[in-house]
Amino acid sequence: MGRKIKQQEPSASLDVFRSEDFQSWSRVRWLLLLLAPILASSIAAFTRTISGAFVVLVGGSAISAFLFATLSSGVSRSNHGIFVRSQNPLAYWVDVLILTAGYLFIALAGYWLDGTP
Repeated sequence: MGRKIKQQEPSASLDVFRSEDFQSWSRVRWLLLLLAPILASSIAAFTRTISGAFVVLVGGSAISAFLFATLSSGVSRSNHGIFVRSQNPLAYWVDVLILTAGYLFIALAGYWLDGTP
């Protein structure tokens, strides 16, 4: 009988800000690049409504962090399970597509907000 090799499973916890993700400047640059449209959208929303700017800034920052963590780690964690890019690429990229759609919506939402009640 052969010896079983224990494969390392991805962590079930949602470690968005792991220290490995921020050890190189190139990864931090990608996160800042993701946050730039969110900041611009938040500023655009601030000219109309303060609460809308807050929602865009906080929501956009959270979605950007999740998208960054998913892309940089190659592991997607959602309600449907944990998907590793190399083992289950279709489910992984579907989750990335959903996060990207949310990111684009929030990035553009600040330009559409209206401050009238």
